[in-house]
Amino acid sequence: MPLPLQGRNICYDIIGPELGQVVAFSHSLAADLGMWAEQVPALAAAGYRALRIDLRGHGGSTALPAPYTID
Repeated sequence: MPLPLQGRNICYDIIGPELGQVVAFSHSLAADLGMWAEQVPALAAAGYRALRIDLRGHGGSTALPAPYTID
């Protein structure tokens, strides 16, 4: 689901019991929140909530205007 921010969106999802402790996942360069799909069901079954976030310019999150570099 998108989180609208000023001039951009950050895509995230949160899965698991509402009162469960949150485990946050971030992905590597050129990936998206889908890389954690296999871990989420086990965490939810154990009572945790999994928060997965698409970093800027990845998956469903928008990138900021160029120019930018890896540095």
